[in-house]
Amino acid sequence: MPSGTAEVKGAQPAMKAESKESELERGTEVPVSLGLNIDEVFDDLSLEALKVFQELQVKSFCPPGTVLLAEGQTPAGIFFLRAGNVKLFRSGPAGERIVCRTAQIGEILGVTEGVSGGSCRMSAQTITPSELGFISREAFLQFLCANGVVAFRLVQLLSDHLDSSYRRLRSLMMDRFRTQRPQPASGPSNLSFNR
Repeated sequence: MPSGTAEVKGAQPAMKAESKESELERGTEVPVSLGLNIDEVFDDLSLEALKVFQELQVKSFCPPGTVLLAEGQTPAGIFFLRAGNVKLFRSGPAGERIVCRTAQIGEILGVTEGVSGGSCRMSAQTITPSELGFISREAFLQFLCANGVVAFRLVQLLSDHLDSSYRRLRSLMMDRFRTQRPQPASGPSNLSFNR
């Protein structure tokens, strides 16, 4: 491992999945809201706070197949994608992998679960050699407590993403309702309203 880097706690080489991979695994992605970008959250940081934030991060280089976040498990912390590619996927009803999307460089992975302490709703796995920053959940929460501007900005962005996801889900449900609603029969009706 290069100097100045460390093994990321919680990241592990991928194990061979016993589940079948779906058609979606081969390239088609399920539309979901995009993640938070590090620049969106930490843009207004003072130089002093930015230095503290940089010092909290553990820099890591991960080979392809490294599992960063595992669906159903509580993450050890927050990941920042600096270079490379990470796919985000979840398990389908038949145990198949459904690829949701590929994370963008600069994206924060596991932030919602890291703040809430909940379990991951999807998995994240490197698909190319990747460079990541990592901050433990405890250190990240302490940083947010000490930097109210960042905490407030994070709440705003998470709220925006939640609202966007709600609107997208509502639109999908309305589209499904329109296509599944029974259509009136064409032609003359056999019903008689006379007694």
